Amino acid sequence: MLQYIQQLDTAVLLSLVSVRNAPMNSLMEFASIFGEWYVVLPIAAIAVTILAKLRYKTEASELVYTVIGTSLAVVFIKALVGRPRPPETFRLVQEIGNSFPSWHAAIAVAFWGYLSFLAMRQMKHKTGRIVVAFFCAFLALSIGFSRLYLGVHYLSDVLGGYLFGLAALSLSVHFTRHLPKELL
Repeated sequence: MLQYIQQLDTAVLLSLVSVRNAPMNSLMEFASIFGEWYVVLPIAAIAVTILAKLRYKTEASELVYTVIGTSLAVVFIKALVGRPRPPETFRLVQEIGNSFPSWHAAIAVAFWGYLSFLAMRQMKHKTGRIVVAFFCAFLALSIGFSRLYLGVHYLSDVLGGYLFGLAALSLSVHFTRHLPKELL
């Protein structure tokens, strides 16, 4: 099974390398920025602060637990699995550390997915909910694809990241609802 996954991973990587061009390279580097810790964490901190000031303590806690839980889970799994990144000759940007799962993909689903979930729950206008959900889904998919295109992850890394991000998001939302008020 692992052999087939690696074959698919390599085929996708080589396909993307073969269609690279300067404008797309720049676009993918830009898309990848929305999954960087130095972008996600300040936006998350601002969102948590706003939610807390608006007295949405449960939602603020859900967001904190989602971002922290996703990050810790990915760091642990990366260390446990120890999968190397694609060879440097295929990378358009510098990255260090292990490859599986992609933190960018995981945090894209967890963070941007939570904002979408929150919009669906809180916004009154259906059109607004659809626009926010579409934007967040597009951003999450773009971030994951950018990591493939830039040659710093394999397809299975990104798909694994998406799954871990979704699991962390689901667990955070589920368990936060059952926490004592003192932990919110």
